[in-house]
Amino acid sequence: MDFVEFLKLFLAPSLTVLGFIFIYNQLRVAQNAAEKQKIWKEYEFVANQMKDFFSDETIERTTVMLDWYLRKIRFPSYDNNPILCIQDTATFNNLHDFEREINNLENDYIANGRFVIVSKALRIHDSERFEGPEAAVRDDFDWLLTRIGQFQFLSNSCDIPYSLIYSQICYILDLISGKKSHVSHELVINLNKYIDFYDFKLARELLDKREQYLKSVQLEKSANLPYDAERASTS
Repeated sequence: MDFVEFLKLFLAPSLTVLGFIFIYNQLRVAQNAAEKQKIWKEYEFVANQMKDFFSDETIERTTVMLDWYLRKIRFPSYDNNPILCIQDTATFNNLHDFEREINNLENDYIANGRFVIVSKALRIHDSERFEGPEAAVRDDFDWLLTRIGQFQFLSNSCDIPYSLIYSQICYILDLISGKKSHVSHELVINLNKYIDFYDFKLARELLDKREQYLKSVQLEKSANLPYDAERASTS
């Protein structure tokens, strides 16, 4: 056996191992790049969905109804004249407190029937028919709940992380859940009964996950707190 053949025999296993390591590293690089690209595409997709969501005039109207005790809103499905949207019966019974903000409430809106109590409009079906502004309010909230339900569908079917969705629509979810102090308790109760009675399952699932997600975030923050020896000794 000459020297060249000896080197081939001696180095062949080493070269095979080195080749395997090189290929393995290349595959890891390719996998990492693919994962990064997947994450980027997820963010891009959700960003486009959110852009469409927040540019929706119906979403804007429902957000205003949740966000303000009293606001003039136009409903295209009803007519082009503004309707006075009142968040709950308590606000309706104390309209005089808002006279400085919106003048002539009684003459321009109440006396002419151009008003709607949002919490009352979202009551469960009874013998009384829903017409005019009440029907328009219900249609708008139906669309809001359908749209936020679509985000839960994306989370389920496309493996979109809930944290990514929540980071974008947390304010609206907080309004619906009653986590904002300025939202009427009566409105929150009626809206959540409405969600369950009319079977907006995906919207309910998204809202329920909000609680689970916030608890997990809080636990993670607690787990990462620095150890406080003084506090531990007194507990």
